[in-house]
Amino acid sequence: MRREGDAFDGVFGVDAETGEDVGDNLIALQRITSLVILDGAHNPDGARALCDSLKDIGEYVAVVSMMKDKDIEKAIPYLLKNAKKTVVTKCSNIRAMECDQLKDICEKYCDDVSAENDVRKAIDKAMSIRGNMPMIVCGSLYFAGDIREYLKNIFS
Repeated sequence: MRREGDAFDGVFGVDAETGEDVGDNLIALQRITSLVILDGAHNPDGARALCDSLKDIGEYVAVVSMMKDKDIEKAIPYLLKNAKKTVVTKCSNIRAMECDQLKDICEKYCDDVSAENDVRKAIDKAMSIRGNMPMIVCGSLYFAGDIREYLKNIFS
């Protein structure tokens, strides 16, 4: 599916720079002109790497859930660098940050932030508000695990 010159050389399971298999850490699902990226970035280094990968896609809608014991204040600026809209949610892990708290942090970096406690409803909301913008689903490996099959069903 990857074409030469695509902005995301690494989204189909291979890191573009190292050639190493990234497994489930970064998954891209494409439907017509819509791009959805599911990434487990959950710390500042992972968030920075994701941000670097996103530099060529312009504005996007972000769907974010993070663990409250992570360095959220340092990771979120990277995750939302070009986010036009953000939907925050709470994944199933007991360590997940509450939506209202995460929303407060995200509002420092994105003007249009909403909260949805149910992860599937958060995805549905983001799908409904994104138009043709790419959608980035990120912030936690647990969140990625919670939502992976749901995203695959949407795009199958």
